[in-house]
Amino acid sequence: MKILFLSYPFIPGSFGGELIVSIERFESLIQRGHIVEVITSGIKESSEQPYQGSLKILRSPYVHHSKFGRGLRRLVFPWWAGMQLFRSRPDLLHLGSVGGIDPITNMIGSLFVLSAAKLTGAKTVWVHSLADSEENAFTNEGFANWCRSIWLGIIDRIVSVSPALEKDVKIFFPVKSIEIVCGIRDDLFQLNSEGSRSNLRVTNNVEPENIVLVFLGSITKRKGFDILARAFEKLVRDNPELRLWVIGPISNSENQNINNHEVQEITSPLLALKEKVTYFGKVIDRPRLAKILNAGDIFVFPSIREGFGIAPGEAMACGLPVVISKIPGVTDLMVVEGETGLFCEPGDTEGLTTAIRKLILDPGLRKRMGAEGRKRIVERFGWDKHIDDWENLYLTLARKVE
Repeated sequence: MKILFLSYPFIPGSFGGELIVSIERFESLIQRGHIVEVITSGIKESSEQPYQGSLKILRSPYVHHSKFGRGLRRLVFPWWAGMQLFRSRPDLLHLGSVGGIDPITNMIGSLFVLSAAKLTGAKTVWVHSLADSEENAFTNEGFANWCRSIWLGIIDRIVSVSPALEKDVKIFFPVKSIEIVCGIRDDLFQLNSEGSRSNLRVTNNVEPENIVLVFLGSITKRKGFDILARAFEKLVRDNPELRLWVIGPISNSENQNINNHEVQEITSPLLALKEKVTYFGKVIDRPRLAKILNAGDIFVFPSIREGFGIAPGEAMACGLPVVISKIPGVTDLMVVEGETGLFCEPGDTEGLTTAIRKLILDPGLRKRMGAEGRKRIVERFGWDKHIDDWENLYLTLARKVE
């Protein structure tokens, strides 16, 4: 089977859970004998770690890095991508993002690409991986969402990564909606040796008595980092041994969706505690990310809007107990209250503080929850099952089931 993955953003330069999971999924499918090509945007020569996987990458012309050049590249990309469909003739098109500079250009570009797919006979798939808002997982309200509904009417399958997302998608697209939850790389995110854990802690000036809270995600209010910063400020007063490790983009240069002024605002409670806070920045190296998670003690993820929440699953696979905002049908899919972690309400600083404090004061509880979390990920969200589910969908759509 030949699959074409069309995504305007790609690594390096772009950072997001769904994109990373998609790339690793396609690499696993290549190992199973399928052919996968990636159509993505041209980039300026970068000093960042380049993509070194097994996918065949074809990039659009770069133009130049001025505002005009970036806009032109976005406008031209879907037309160029459509032409690549005729060249590649895949069995299936997995549509990510066509770029676009606004809802109208995004809609027109998507319609052109999907029409090209129809003409070549390729089946089409799109993933709904993030709730539209805190109130609605999926909606047609608003101009942008209305434009999206136009081109989604052409897609063959809409895959939602959690029950809450799929429930709302099914209201609008009952026939083509399907749920495939995210998988966790339990082969990569696993328990490391105590020696490896200790070495990384020593390298980052962590003493044996220190308890390390770990956060993974963009430094934004959507991820609840403002809540975490305030909670950490409170907790340190009574627990001076506490440390905070922050993994993820912290500036617009690392992630174009980050607002530098917002970062300055939400990290302000930590300025006086800078000797207790370590910022790792964007970590593209996945094995290194797994090692950092392994060296922590408690994973904290107070996000207010998600599609699935991959980061807590990766932390659980590394044996960490988690404290997480409860987003029904999303985060409670993985986390079992009192068994693998603790919940707080989205936006509830006091609730987050109380939950973290409970784990700080009980090492035995941390260990039990960490072990149960690892077990749950392996049994319910393992990587092999995730790949099986996607492979079956692709083969069925392409009518290549033997």
